[in-house]
Amino acid sequence: SGLATVQYYMDNGLFEGDVFTAGDTAGMVEYWGTLEALQEEYYTKIITGGDAEALWKEFVGKWYAAGGDIVTEEVNDWYAEQ
Repeated sequence: SGLATVQYYMDNGLFEGDVFTAGDTAGMVEYWGTLEALQEEYYTKIITGGDAEALWKEFVGKWYAAGGDIVTEEVNDWYAEQ
């Protein structure tokens, strides 16, 4: 089950929480609403029985194209400076 997977990750030191502690980046301000809407849409499709692997790949591509690439770059730049 999903909870068993989470427990496995936690028990084996594979889970890392959000380490980003800065405020919103410019990309977050601009794109986050769209990115959250995409996440909700695709998570719902997966949870309600869609082809999880295909939907996940589609979601990731759309997420990056909708500004996720910019947000990822900003956060990675922040992290590299820490």
